Amino acid sequence: MSTVALGLSFIFGNLLKEIFESVVLLLAMHPYDVGDRIQLGDGDTIRIYTVQKINIMTTEVRDLANHCIYLKNNALYNEASLVNLGRSLNAVVEIGVTFQTSEMSTAVSYRINQYVNLYVQENAHAWVPSYVRSFSPVERGRASCDLAGAVTHCVRIMHRQPWQNIRDIRRDTTELMYKILGQLHSWGVDFRNTPQPVHIETNVSKEEADGSEKVGSTPKVGLELLRSSSQDLSYSSGVSPAYWARLTTGR
Repeated sequence: MSTVALGLSFIFGNLLKEIFESVVLLLAMHPYDVGDRIQLGDGDTIRIYTVQKINIMTTEVRDLANHCIYLKNNALYNEASLVNLGRSLNAVVEIGVTFQTSEMSTAVSYRINQYVNLYVQENAHAWVPSYVRSFSPVERGRASCDLAGAVTHCVRIMHRQPWQNIRDIRRDTTELMYKILGQLHSWGVDFRNTPQPVHIETNVSKEEADGSEKVGSTPKVGLELLRSSSQDLSYSSGVSPAYWARLTTGR
């Protein structure tokens, strides 16, 4: 029996060692994420890569010449010098609302920006208050429009989480978007909501699939906001309340 164990150790010993070191690197150390720029070596042997994909045994990177290179994770574990030059930055999201040119003015854009600034400061646990940017084709009180006579006002804000945590980012973005649309309706401004990005979550629990997820999760928040705001927002967005009722109750 000992002879068999000794023979298997020669066959699988190095493989088990590589797997163990790879797991420690990815789960315990976690020195990089997808999108980070890392530096290996020192002195004249410095190499700079951008992480493209992380696997159990290997990490796919690209060098400055855009060559695709596969590095063993156990080799990175034993690397003497591994420097993360650019850790994943916070996610920056953009919310856009379309107005008719007769509705858009510097006063309206100023009120939107002030409201977003106030909201971000009150929710500093989710958003970075120092980063709020607005983009609107309004100059000297007049708005330049497209062929349909519409102008889009965009607001960019920075989330506390990196873009890998797309679930939390989309949840907080949805909450802010409906807050803005509700304020526009209370101000009596006619608007049209621009298409928003959709994230399809594949790893969901049985409770979420059955519609009994906890309050605060992504599907619940978006649906509750849609139900609570449908009656108010339908008149401003040009959609009948009956359509919103069918949309929110026909699932």
